[in-house]
Amino acid sequence: MVHWNRPAQCERSVRSFLAQTIPSRVVVWDNGSRSDAREDLVRRLGGMPRLAFEWSEVNLGFAGAAAASLERWAVMSRETIGVVAAHDVEAESDAVAEMSRALREDKSRGVVFGLDGEVREGRWGRWRGARVRAVPASAVSPGGSVEGLFFHAPCWAVSQEAVRRGVGVDPRLFAYGEECDLGLSARRAGFSAALATGARVTSLEVGGSVGSGSLVDYLTTRNAVLVAGKYGGRLAALWRAVRLSAPAAVREAVSRSLARRRAAHWRHRGAWDGLQGRFGAPPDELLVSPGESR
Repeated sequence: MVHWNRPAQCERSVRSFLAQTIPSRVVVWDNGSRSDAREDLVRRLGGMPRLAFEWSEVNLGFAGAAAASLERWAVMSRETIGVVAAHDVEAESDAVAEMSRALREDKSRGVVFGLDGEVREGRWGRWRGARVRAVPASAVSPGGSVEGLFFHAPCWAVSQEAVRRGVGVDPRLFAYGEECDLGLSARRAGFSAALATGARVTSLEVGGSVGSGSLVDYLTTRNAVLVAGKYGGRLAALWRAVRLSAPAAVREAVSRSLARRRAAHWRHRGAWDGLQGRFGAPPDELLVSPGESR
């Protein structure tokens, strides 16, 4: 579980995962939180059974922390299934069991996503990039599985074999786009992905670690270029950068709204940073802890 400056939400999330119908061990990866947030986290969770902490001195982003923790788990753990979640995800008591069942019932699966609200299936094309569509309720069987490249979800399970064969999240993303990258990496490694409709999870605070919409504008645009280049080649990355930056540049030049100009600026910046290989942590002025301001 990746935590950053949200000890109260993390406590709720941890308790929900420790209360699963199958025994679960939880490792909280603190992603360079403030000292007061770390202290509060330990006060709330210290001494709980089947709970451990990993401490990072820097914020690696959700993607970076997920990548590091999965790599370590694949080498050191005897468990064959691992679950990654954000600090604001509360899981129903059978969520881990449902994701585990979906992985075990089909050995070709490397990734299974949890369900947060409606089923939103993701697709990706070399030129069009990622797209997400809502799956009609009539096409979803309760307690079953839905096959797809990836699904919009704040929690997912992976098999240890899949991680050892290269399935995972690119740490260069920092945040946003992890599900798409995860699904594409699974397909590249010869695995499929699915959503377990019975694995219900809830985001307690959507965007809880985001200081401004500009961070989302920047990272989603930059990461779209990264994913295009990684799975579609240099020409696909160039096309994606131009396709995303051109309208943003126009809006930045002509919009009368300061907020729209700012959003356009960061989309434009994100596209070209992605094309030039500037990945990892975003510019400092965008990364604001919850409760702080710049």
